[in-house]
Amino acid sequence: MNKAVWSSILVAAMLLAVAGMADAQQQEKIRRIGFLSGASLNTGRVQAFGQGLPDLGYFEGKNIAIEYRLAEGKAERLPALAAELLRLQVAIIVTSSTAAVKTAKQATTEIPIVVASAGDLVGEGIVASLARPGGNITGLTAIAPDLSGKRLAILKESIPKATRFAVMWHRNPNDEKEVKETEVAAQAMHLQLQSLPVQSPDEFQNAYAAMRKERAEALISSRGLFSAFAEKNCLN
Repeated sequence: MNKAVWSSILVAAMLLAVAGMADAQQQEKIRRIGFLSGASLNTGRVQAFGQGLPDLGYFEGKNIAIEYRLAEGKAERLPALAAELLRLQVAIIVTSSTAAVKTAKQATTEIPIVVASAGDLVGEGIVASLARPGGNITGLTAIAPDLSGKRLAILKESIPKATRFAVMWHRNPNDEKEVKETEVAAQAMHLQLQSLPVQSPDEFQNAYAAMRKERAEALISSRGLFSAFAEKNCLN
């Protein structure tokens, strides 16, 4: 085999090696994941999120970077935070509230949006249906109204002799639906249900006083109430 042939083989081998290195570098390219939330940082959720990614082959600092953008309870900040994620060219946006997924949907129709937690996505007009959401949105939804009756039934089973129940909820459309479904379930089970709407932390004391006055034996808190106040330590 002459020198020309050896040279050709060597050049071909070098090209293949370089191509292999390029492919490896491409595979290890760090992708940015945007995490958009209307609330503050939920340590438990973040830990679960971080622990689940390695199971899928994603390691922070190696092939992914997570960009957290948190509105800290100020929904008006969400559009600007979503715009920041778009400028960072994130590959995907993870949202953890109804307001966050609404904002992300308005911000982009191309970047995939994964809903980690939200209210009624269909009722809010965010997706066409749960079976076929369409567009660039997928994920989980907490259809709270449909579960309200079941929650009340479980609570009744836990306290069989109780007949007076109270439901404390945050004033928003999702919670209104949830309370209505709870009221329907209470009527079917022949239970008395006291509605206690609250909008700000200052209203909790009055709600508790009203509950004691009506001698409620058990309390149900809505999903919206927890989302609005729990992370601000208002329910402690």
